[in-house]
Amino acid sequence: MPGHVRDSLKEIDEHSWLIDDKLILRRLPSAQDPLWKDSNGWHFTISDAPSPLPNAKPLSPDSPVKLVYDVGDASVVFDLGDALLRVKKRHEFRDITPEHVTLRWLADREFSFPIPKTLYYTEDNDRIYFIVSRVPGRSIDEAWREMNDEQKQRCVSRVAEICNELSAWTSEYITGVDGARVFDPWLDMFANPIDISPENLLRNCEHLKMDLSTFVFNHNDLGPTNVMVDLDHSCEIGIVDWEMAGFVPREWVRTKLAGCGAMDFCWKGVDPNDPSMKEWRVRVAQQLQNYGFPEVLEAYLRWTEERKNQLTK
Repeated sequence: MPGHVRDSLKEIDEHSWLIDDKLILRRLPSAQDPLWKDSNGWHFTISDAPSPLPNAKPLSPDSPVKLVYDVGDASVVFDLGDALLRVKKRHEFRDITPEHVTLRWLADREFSFPIPKTLYYTEDNDRIYFIVSRVPGRSIDEAWREMNDEQKQRCVSRVAEICNELSAWTSEYITGVDGARVFDPWLDMFANPIDISPENLLRNCEHLKMDLSTFVFNHNDLGPTNVMVDLDHSCEIGIVDWEMAGFVPREWVRTKLAGCGAMDFCWKGVDPNDPSMKEWRVRVAQQLQNYGFPEVLEAYLRWTEERKNQLTK
């Protein structure tokens, strides 16, 4: 039985690491078919772990591999230099479009902004192991308080422009890019259990008076931790974490940003109810109005509050 996900990567030596007693990650001066080559000339490979397993220990303080993101016992991200390793528990929603499938779909199309490339993917009954290329810059969540007003507005405007760019791809169905379910539980909030089947999402969207004639492609999770900004290159914006992406009603693009507290800033030591915490998503939602994105925010907030009250009775 695997341990805590934050302990899934252990150090064998300064050039090799054991992943959940299943895989060996190595960096080498050269390799015939590396998964990727970083900017320092290292070639990275992955292979099945041998039996018996090599000795391994927790990551040392001077390890080139760092734990950079930790969500309870659900998901972690390790910094591999020019790439990121994500280890995450498989959740109960199995019939959904996997992120690596969405990234492959995106890679087949031309976009005006950088997105991650899938370098490695595998899964078992319990966990997903996913390596992607690094998108330049820092997250908006990290950089926002260092930015001046002009830089902030440039980022807000650019993300709204990106939403409009993505919406050029449309579908007749509310699904992921491969026709499987789109993973956005915010379209069925405070249900027990949450049902993200297309039939149920359609019912909910119809109840909220969204237009169901056409569905537009959207990231669906453009919170400040998933938007990267490169301040050294004119605030170039990149987008990461495409797990929730899929085809949704056009109203949802703006409504999700305006009404989803999960896309607030994640600043430690700041009152979660401080208005500054939701500045990012509110400003982007307002900017989307310039591209003709409608919203059903009032109806959505009323609906979720009613559901929350019913759930707690």
